[in-house]
Amino acid sequence: MDDHSFDPDFHPSDHVLFNFIVQDIDEAYEFVQSKGITIIREIE
Repeated sequence: MDDHSFDPDFHPSDHVLFNFIVQDIDEAYEFVQSKGITIIREIE
């Protein structure tokens, strides 16, 4: 995803912009971690 680091006028949203619907949230969380993706916020 584009972090818009090149755009000084960009201001990120304070709201969730998308989510993933999965059968097993723990399995999905582990999958994301296994890919080395930085998790910004924990599961709510």
